[in-house]
Amino acid sequence: MRAGVLIADRYRLDGLLGRGGMGEVWRARDTRLGREVAVKVLREHVSIDPQLAARFQREALLPAGLQHKGITVVHDFGDEHGRLYIVMELLAGRNLSALIADHPAGLPVDRSIDLAVEVADVLAYAHAKEIAHRDLKPSNIIVQGDGGLKVCDFGIAKDLDATRITLTGQVLGTPAYMAPEQWQGSSGTSADLYALGCVLFEMLTGEQAFPGPTAPACMNQHFAEERPAPGDHVEGIPPTLNDLVRSLLSKDAAGRPGSATEIIARLGASRQRPATVTTRFEPLSARQKPPGLASQRTASRLTRLAGWDRSGGLRQPDREELELLGIKRPAPLPVYTTLRIGNPVRLGGFAAAERTLYIGDARHHVLAVDVKSGELAWEAWDLPSRDGDLLLTMPGRQLLAAPSTSFASEGVIMECLNPQDGGIVWKRQLLAADAASRGARHTIYATSDQCVATWVRGARDICGWSLETGERRFAYRLADPESTSRSLTPLPDGRHFLWTTQNGLTAFDTSGQTTWASHAHWIGGGLAVMANGVWLRAGSDIIGLDTRDGTMIGKIGEYNRYHVIEIIGAHAGGILAETSSRGAGAQQDLSLISPHDLITWHRPAASRLGYNKNFHSTRDYLIGQHDPQVGRGSFYALYGIDRSGQIAWVAARSANAYDQSKVAHADGWLFWSFGDAVFKIDLGI
Repeated sequence: MRAGVLIADRYRLDGLLGRGGMGEVWRARDTRLGREVAVKVLREHVSIDPQLAARFQREALLPAGLQHKGITVVHDFGDEHGRLYIVMELLAGRNLSALIADHPAGLPVDRSIDLAVEVADVLAYAHAKEIAHRDLKPSNIIVQGDGGLKVCDFGIAKDLDATRITLTGQVLGTPAYMAPEQWQGSSGTSADLYALGCVLFEMLTGEQAFPGPTAPACMNQHFAEERPAPGDHVEGIPPTLNDLVRSLLSKDAAGRPGSATEIIARLGASRQRPATVTTRFEPLSARQKPPGLASQRTASRLTRLAGWDRSGGLRQPDREELELLGIKRPAPLPVYTTLRIGNPVRLGGFAAAERTLYIGDARHHVLAVDVKSGELAWEAWDLPSRDGDLLLTMPGRQLLAAPSTSFASEGVIMECLNPQDGGIVWKRQLLAADAASRGARHTIYATSDQCVATWVRGARDICGWSLETGERRFAYRLADPESTSRSLTPLPDGRHFLWTTQNGLTAFDTSGQTTWASHAHWIGGGLAVMANGVWLRAGSDIIGLDTRDGTMIGKIGEYNRYHVIEIIGAHAGGILAETSSRGAGAQQDLSLISPHDLITWHRPAASRLGYNKNFHSTRDYLIGQHDPQVGRGSFYALYGIDRSGQIAWVAARSANAYDQSKVAHADGWLFWSFGDAVFKIDLGI
């Protein structure tokens, strides 16, 4: 192969990245989608070998069935004039071998743990799919610029349900990282854990655990030599980490940890990082730093909470309120408990994770409440927002605190908090303070698996920030920053964002590269992002676009009796929309429409239910809200619509002057918050 060759009339080879015994890897351009990719091409003599060709095909097919942020994405696979090829995402980073070589005395302990946790997370996912990697080693782990990583080369991976592929006369794997049973021709998920132990040892010490100069010598070390401990080679290794490495390197598979998930837990217990995390990002300069913004913060427990109780506070709506809601029949009150906060506060942010509820108020203040007990876990002060708005991303790992609206004279500061204790992990100034500027600046946020994208009104760029370090990953230049009806949405794959204006849609990845754009349809009636595509209103109908390349995948509503007024969002595999019957005098309805052009359920004259378009989608219910500040009446209401479109339950509360309603849900619970109380509703009604 040579530069300039076009494979499959689509992939133009631009530069050679590497060459090995089986083939070559090229940097290439996908001329159809306009993106950079990597193309691995087998040598001709390898392509005609049936066993090697089968191995290569598995390298394409196995990762294609694995959707994980830590596994290299495979885009395409084929045969070009007798030579097999794989098209993969082009990774920006370096392999772990090179990183270790830069640290001959070993990587810092916490950095080694962080990387090992990410690798173990990949293994846990693959093993749950009954796939073992079988060739885990530092050169197959790519550390990216944002600190995350990708596990590559599933070429000898084993589908534990499939017939094993073995090359005649060969044992598959890399000698320095092969478990004893792998040398004997038997391997499963436990061999991957052994290899992870070898990799972790090498990260901590800078040396291989079994550095035999030849394959036979290496095999003898794996079978006969005592299990090494990294603490015998370098100082400062926690005893718990020493014990974990030794157990991973057990000669007997039964002596190793039972799963990758167990390894993640044990790695977490070995961290040396202090409980309160100080700033990891470069602090703002004295000129930029707003008054009262600390560069580090110690969490406190000044607020007293009595825990969840059954003191009440919710009621069933009366007849007049039901009529205002458009509900014809009374529905039961859900089972709930109450958490009294105390003095009324103006709510700013509200978010829920599996075990913790986060409540922000207008006093630059966040409370973290244990979901089960209702006790205070921690509280943090001096948030960079007078509104205290919260964005919860990657539950259990990061919590973003940032304003949705700020005045230009105050600037816009975004903080990343440790959700375990409220300490600052990093902070970023999105907009510098400018006393000469007037008026509010609205900020849009969207989070993916690896970064948070932000756009401040009036800016020319959407900026992407690493969730781990706060460093800027990209600046995406907008073609139409002044257009109206703007929205920024993460796509389901966790690696792309969708920028939407009334003039069209543009998809770009977490490196700031455009993936596709569609300007053929006027966008003004909302959109629904689903696993199979993004669905938007086009005239009175709904069209679907493939999130991978923007091609049309469907058109619905054209021959039905309903007219789509606005798409509200996605729910239960369908498209939630405000609709009306075609013809004069048509009423406004609420419909759940499947991508197959069928109405899953339909609520006639339900426009009052969807008045403020504020819905939350859970597994069993569509949660709707009535807000007197948006709708009518002097009461708040929360209701659940079941899978058949019926009102399953409804709860109401009379409005007070200080009330501001917020809703969040997690792990089977629905949380409804006001200025003085939080109600925990059991969704298993």
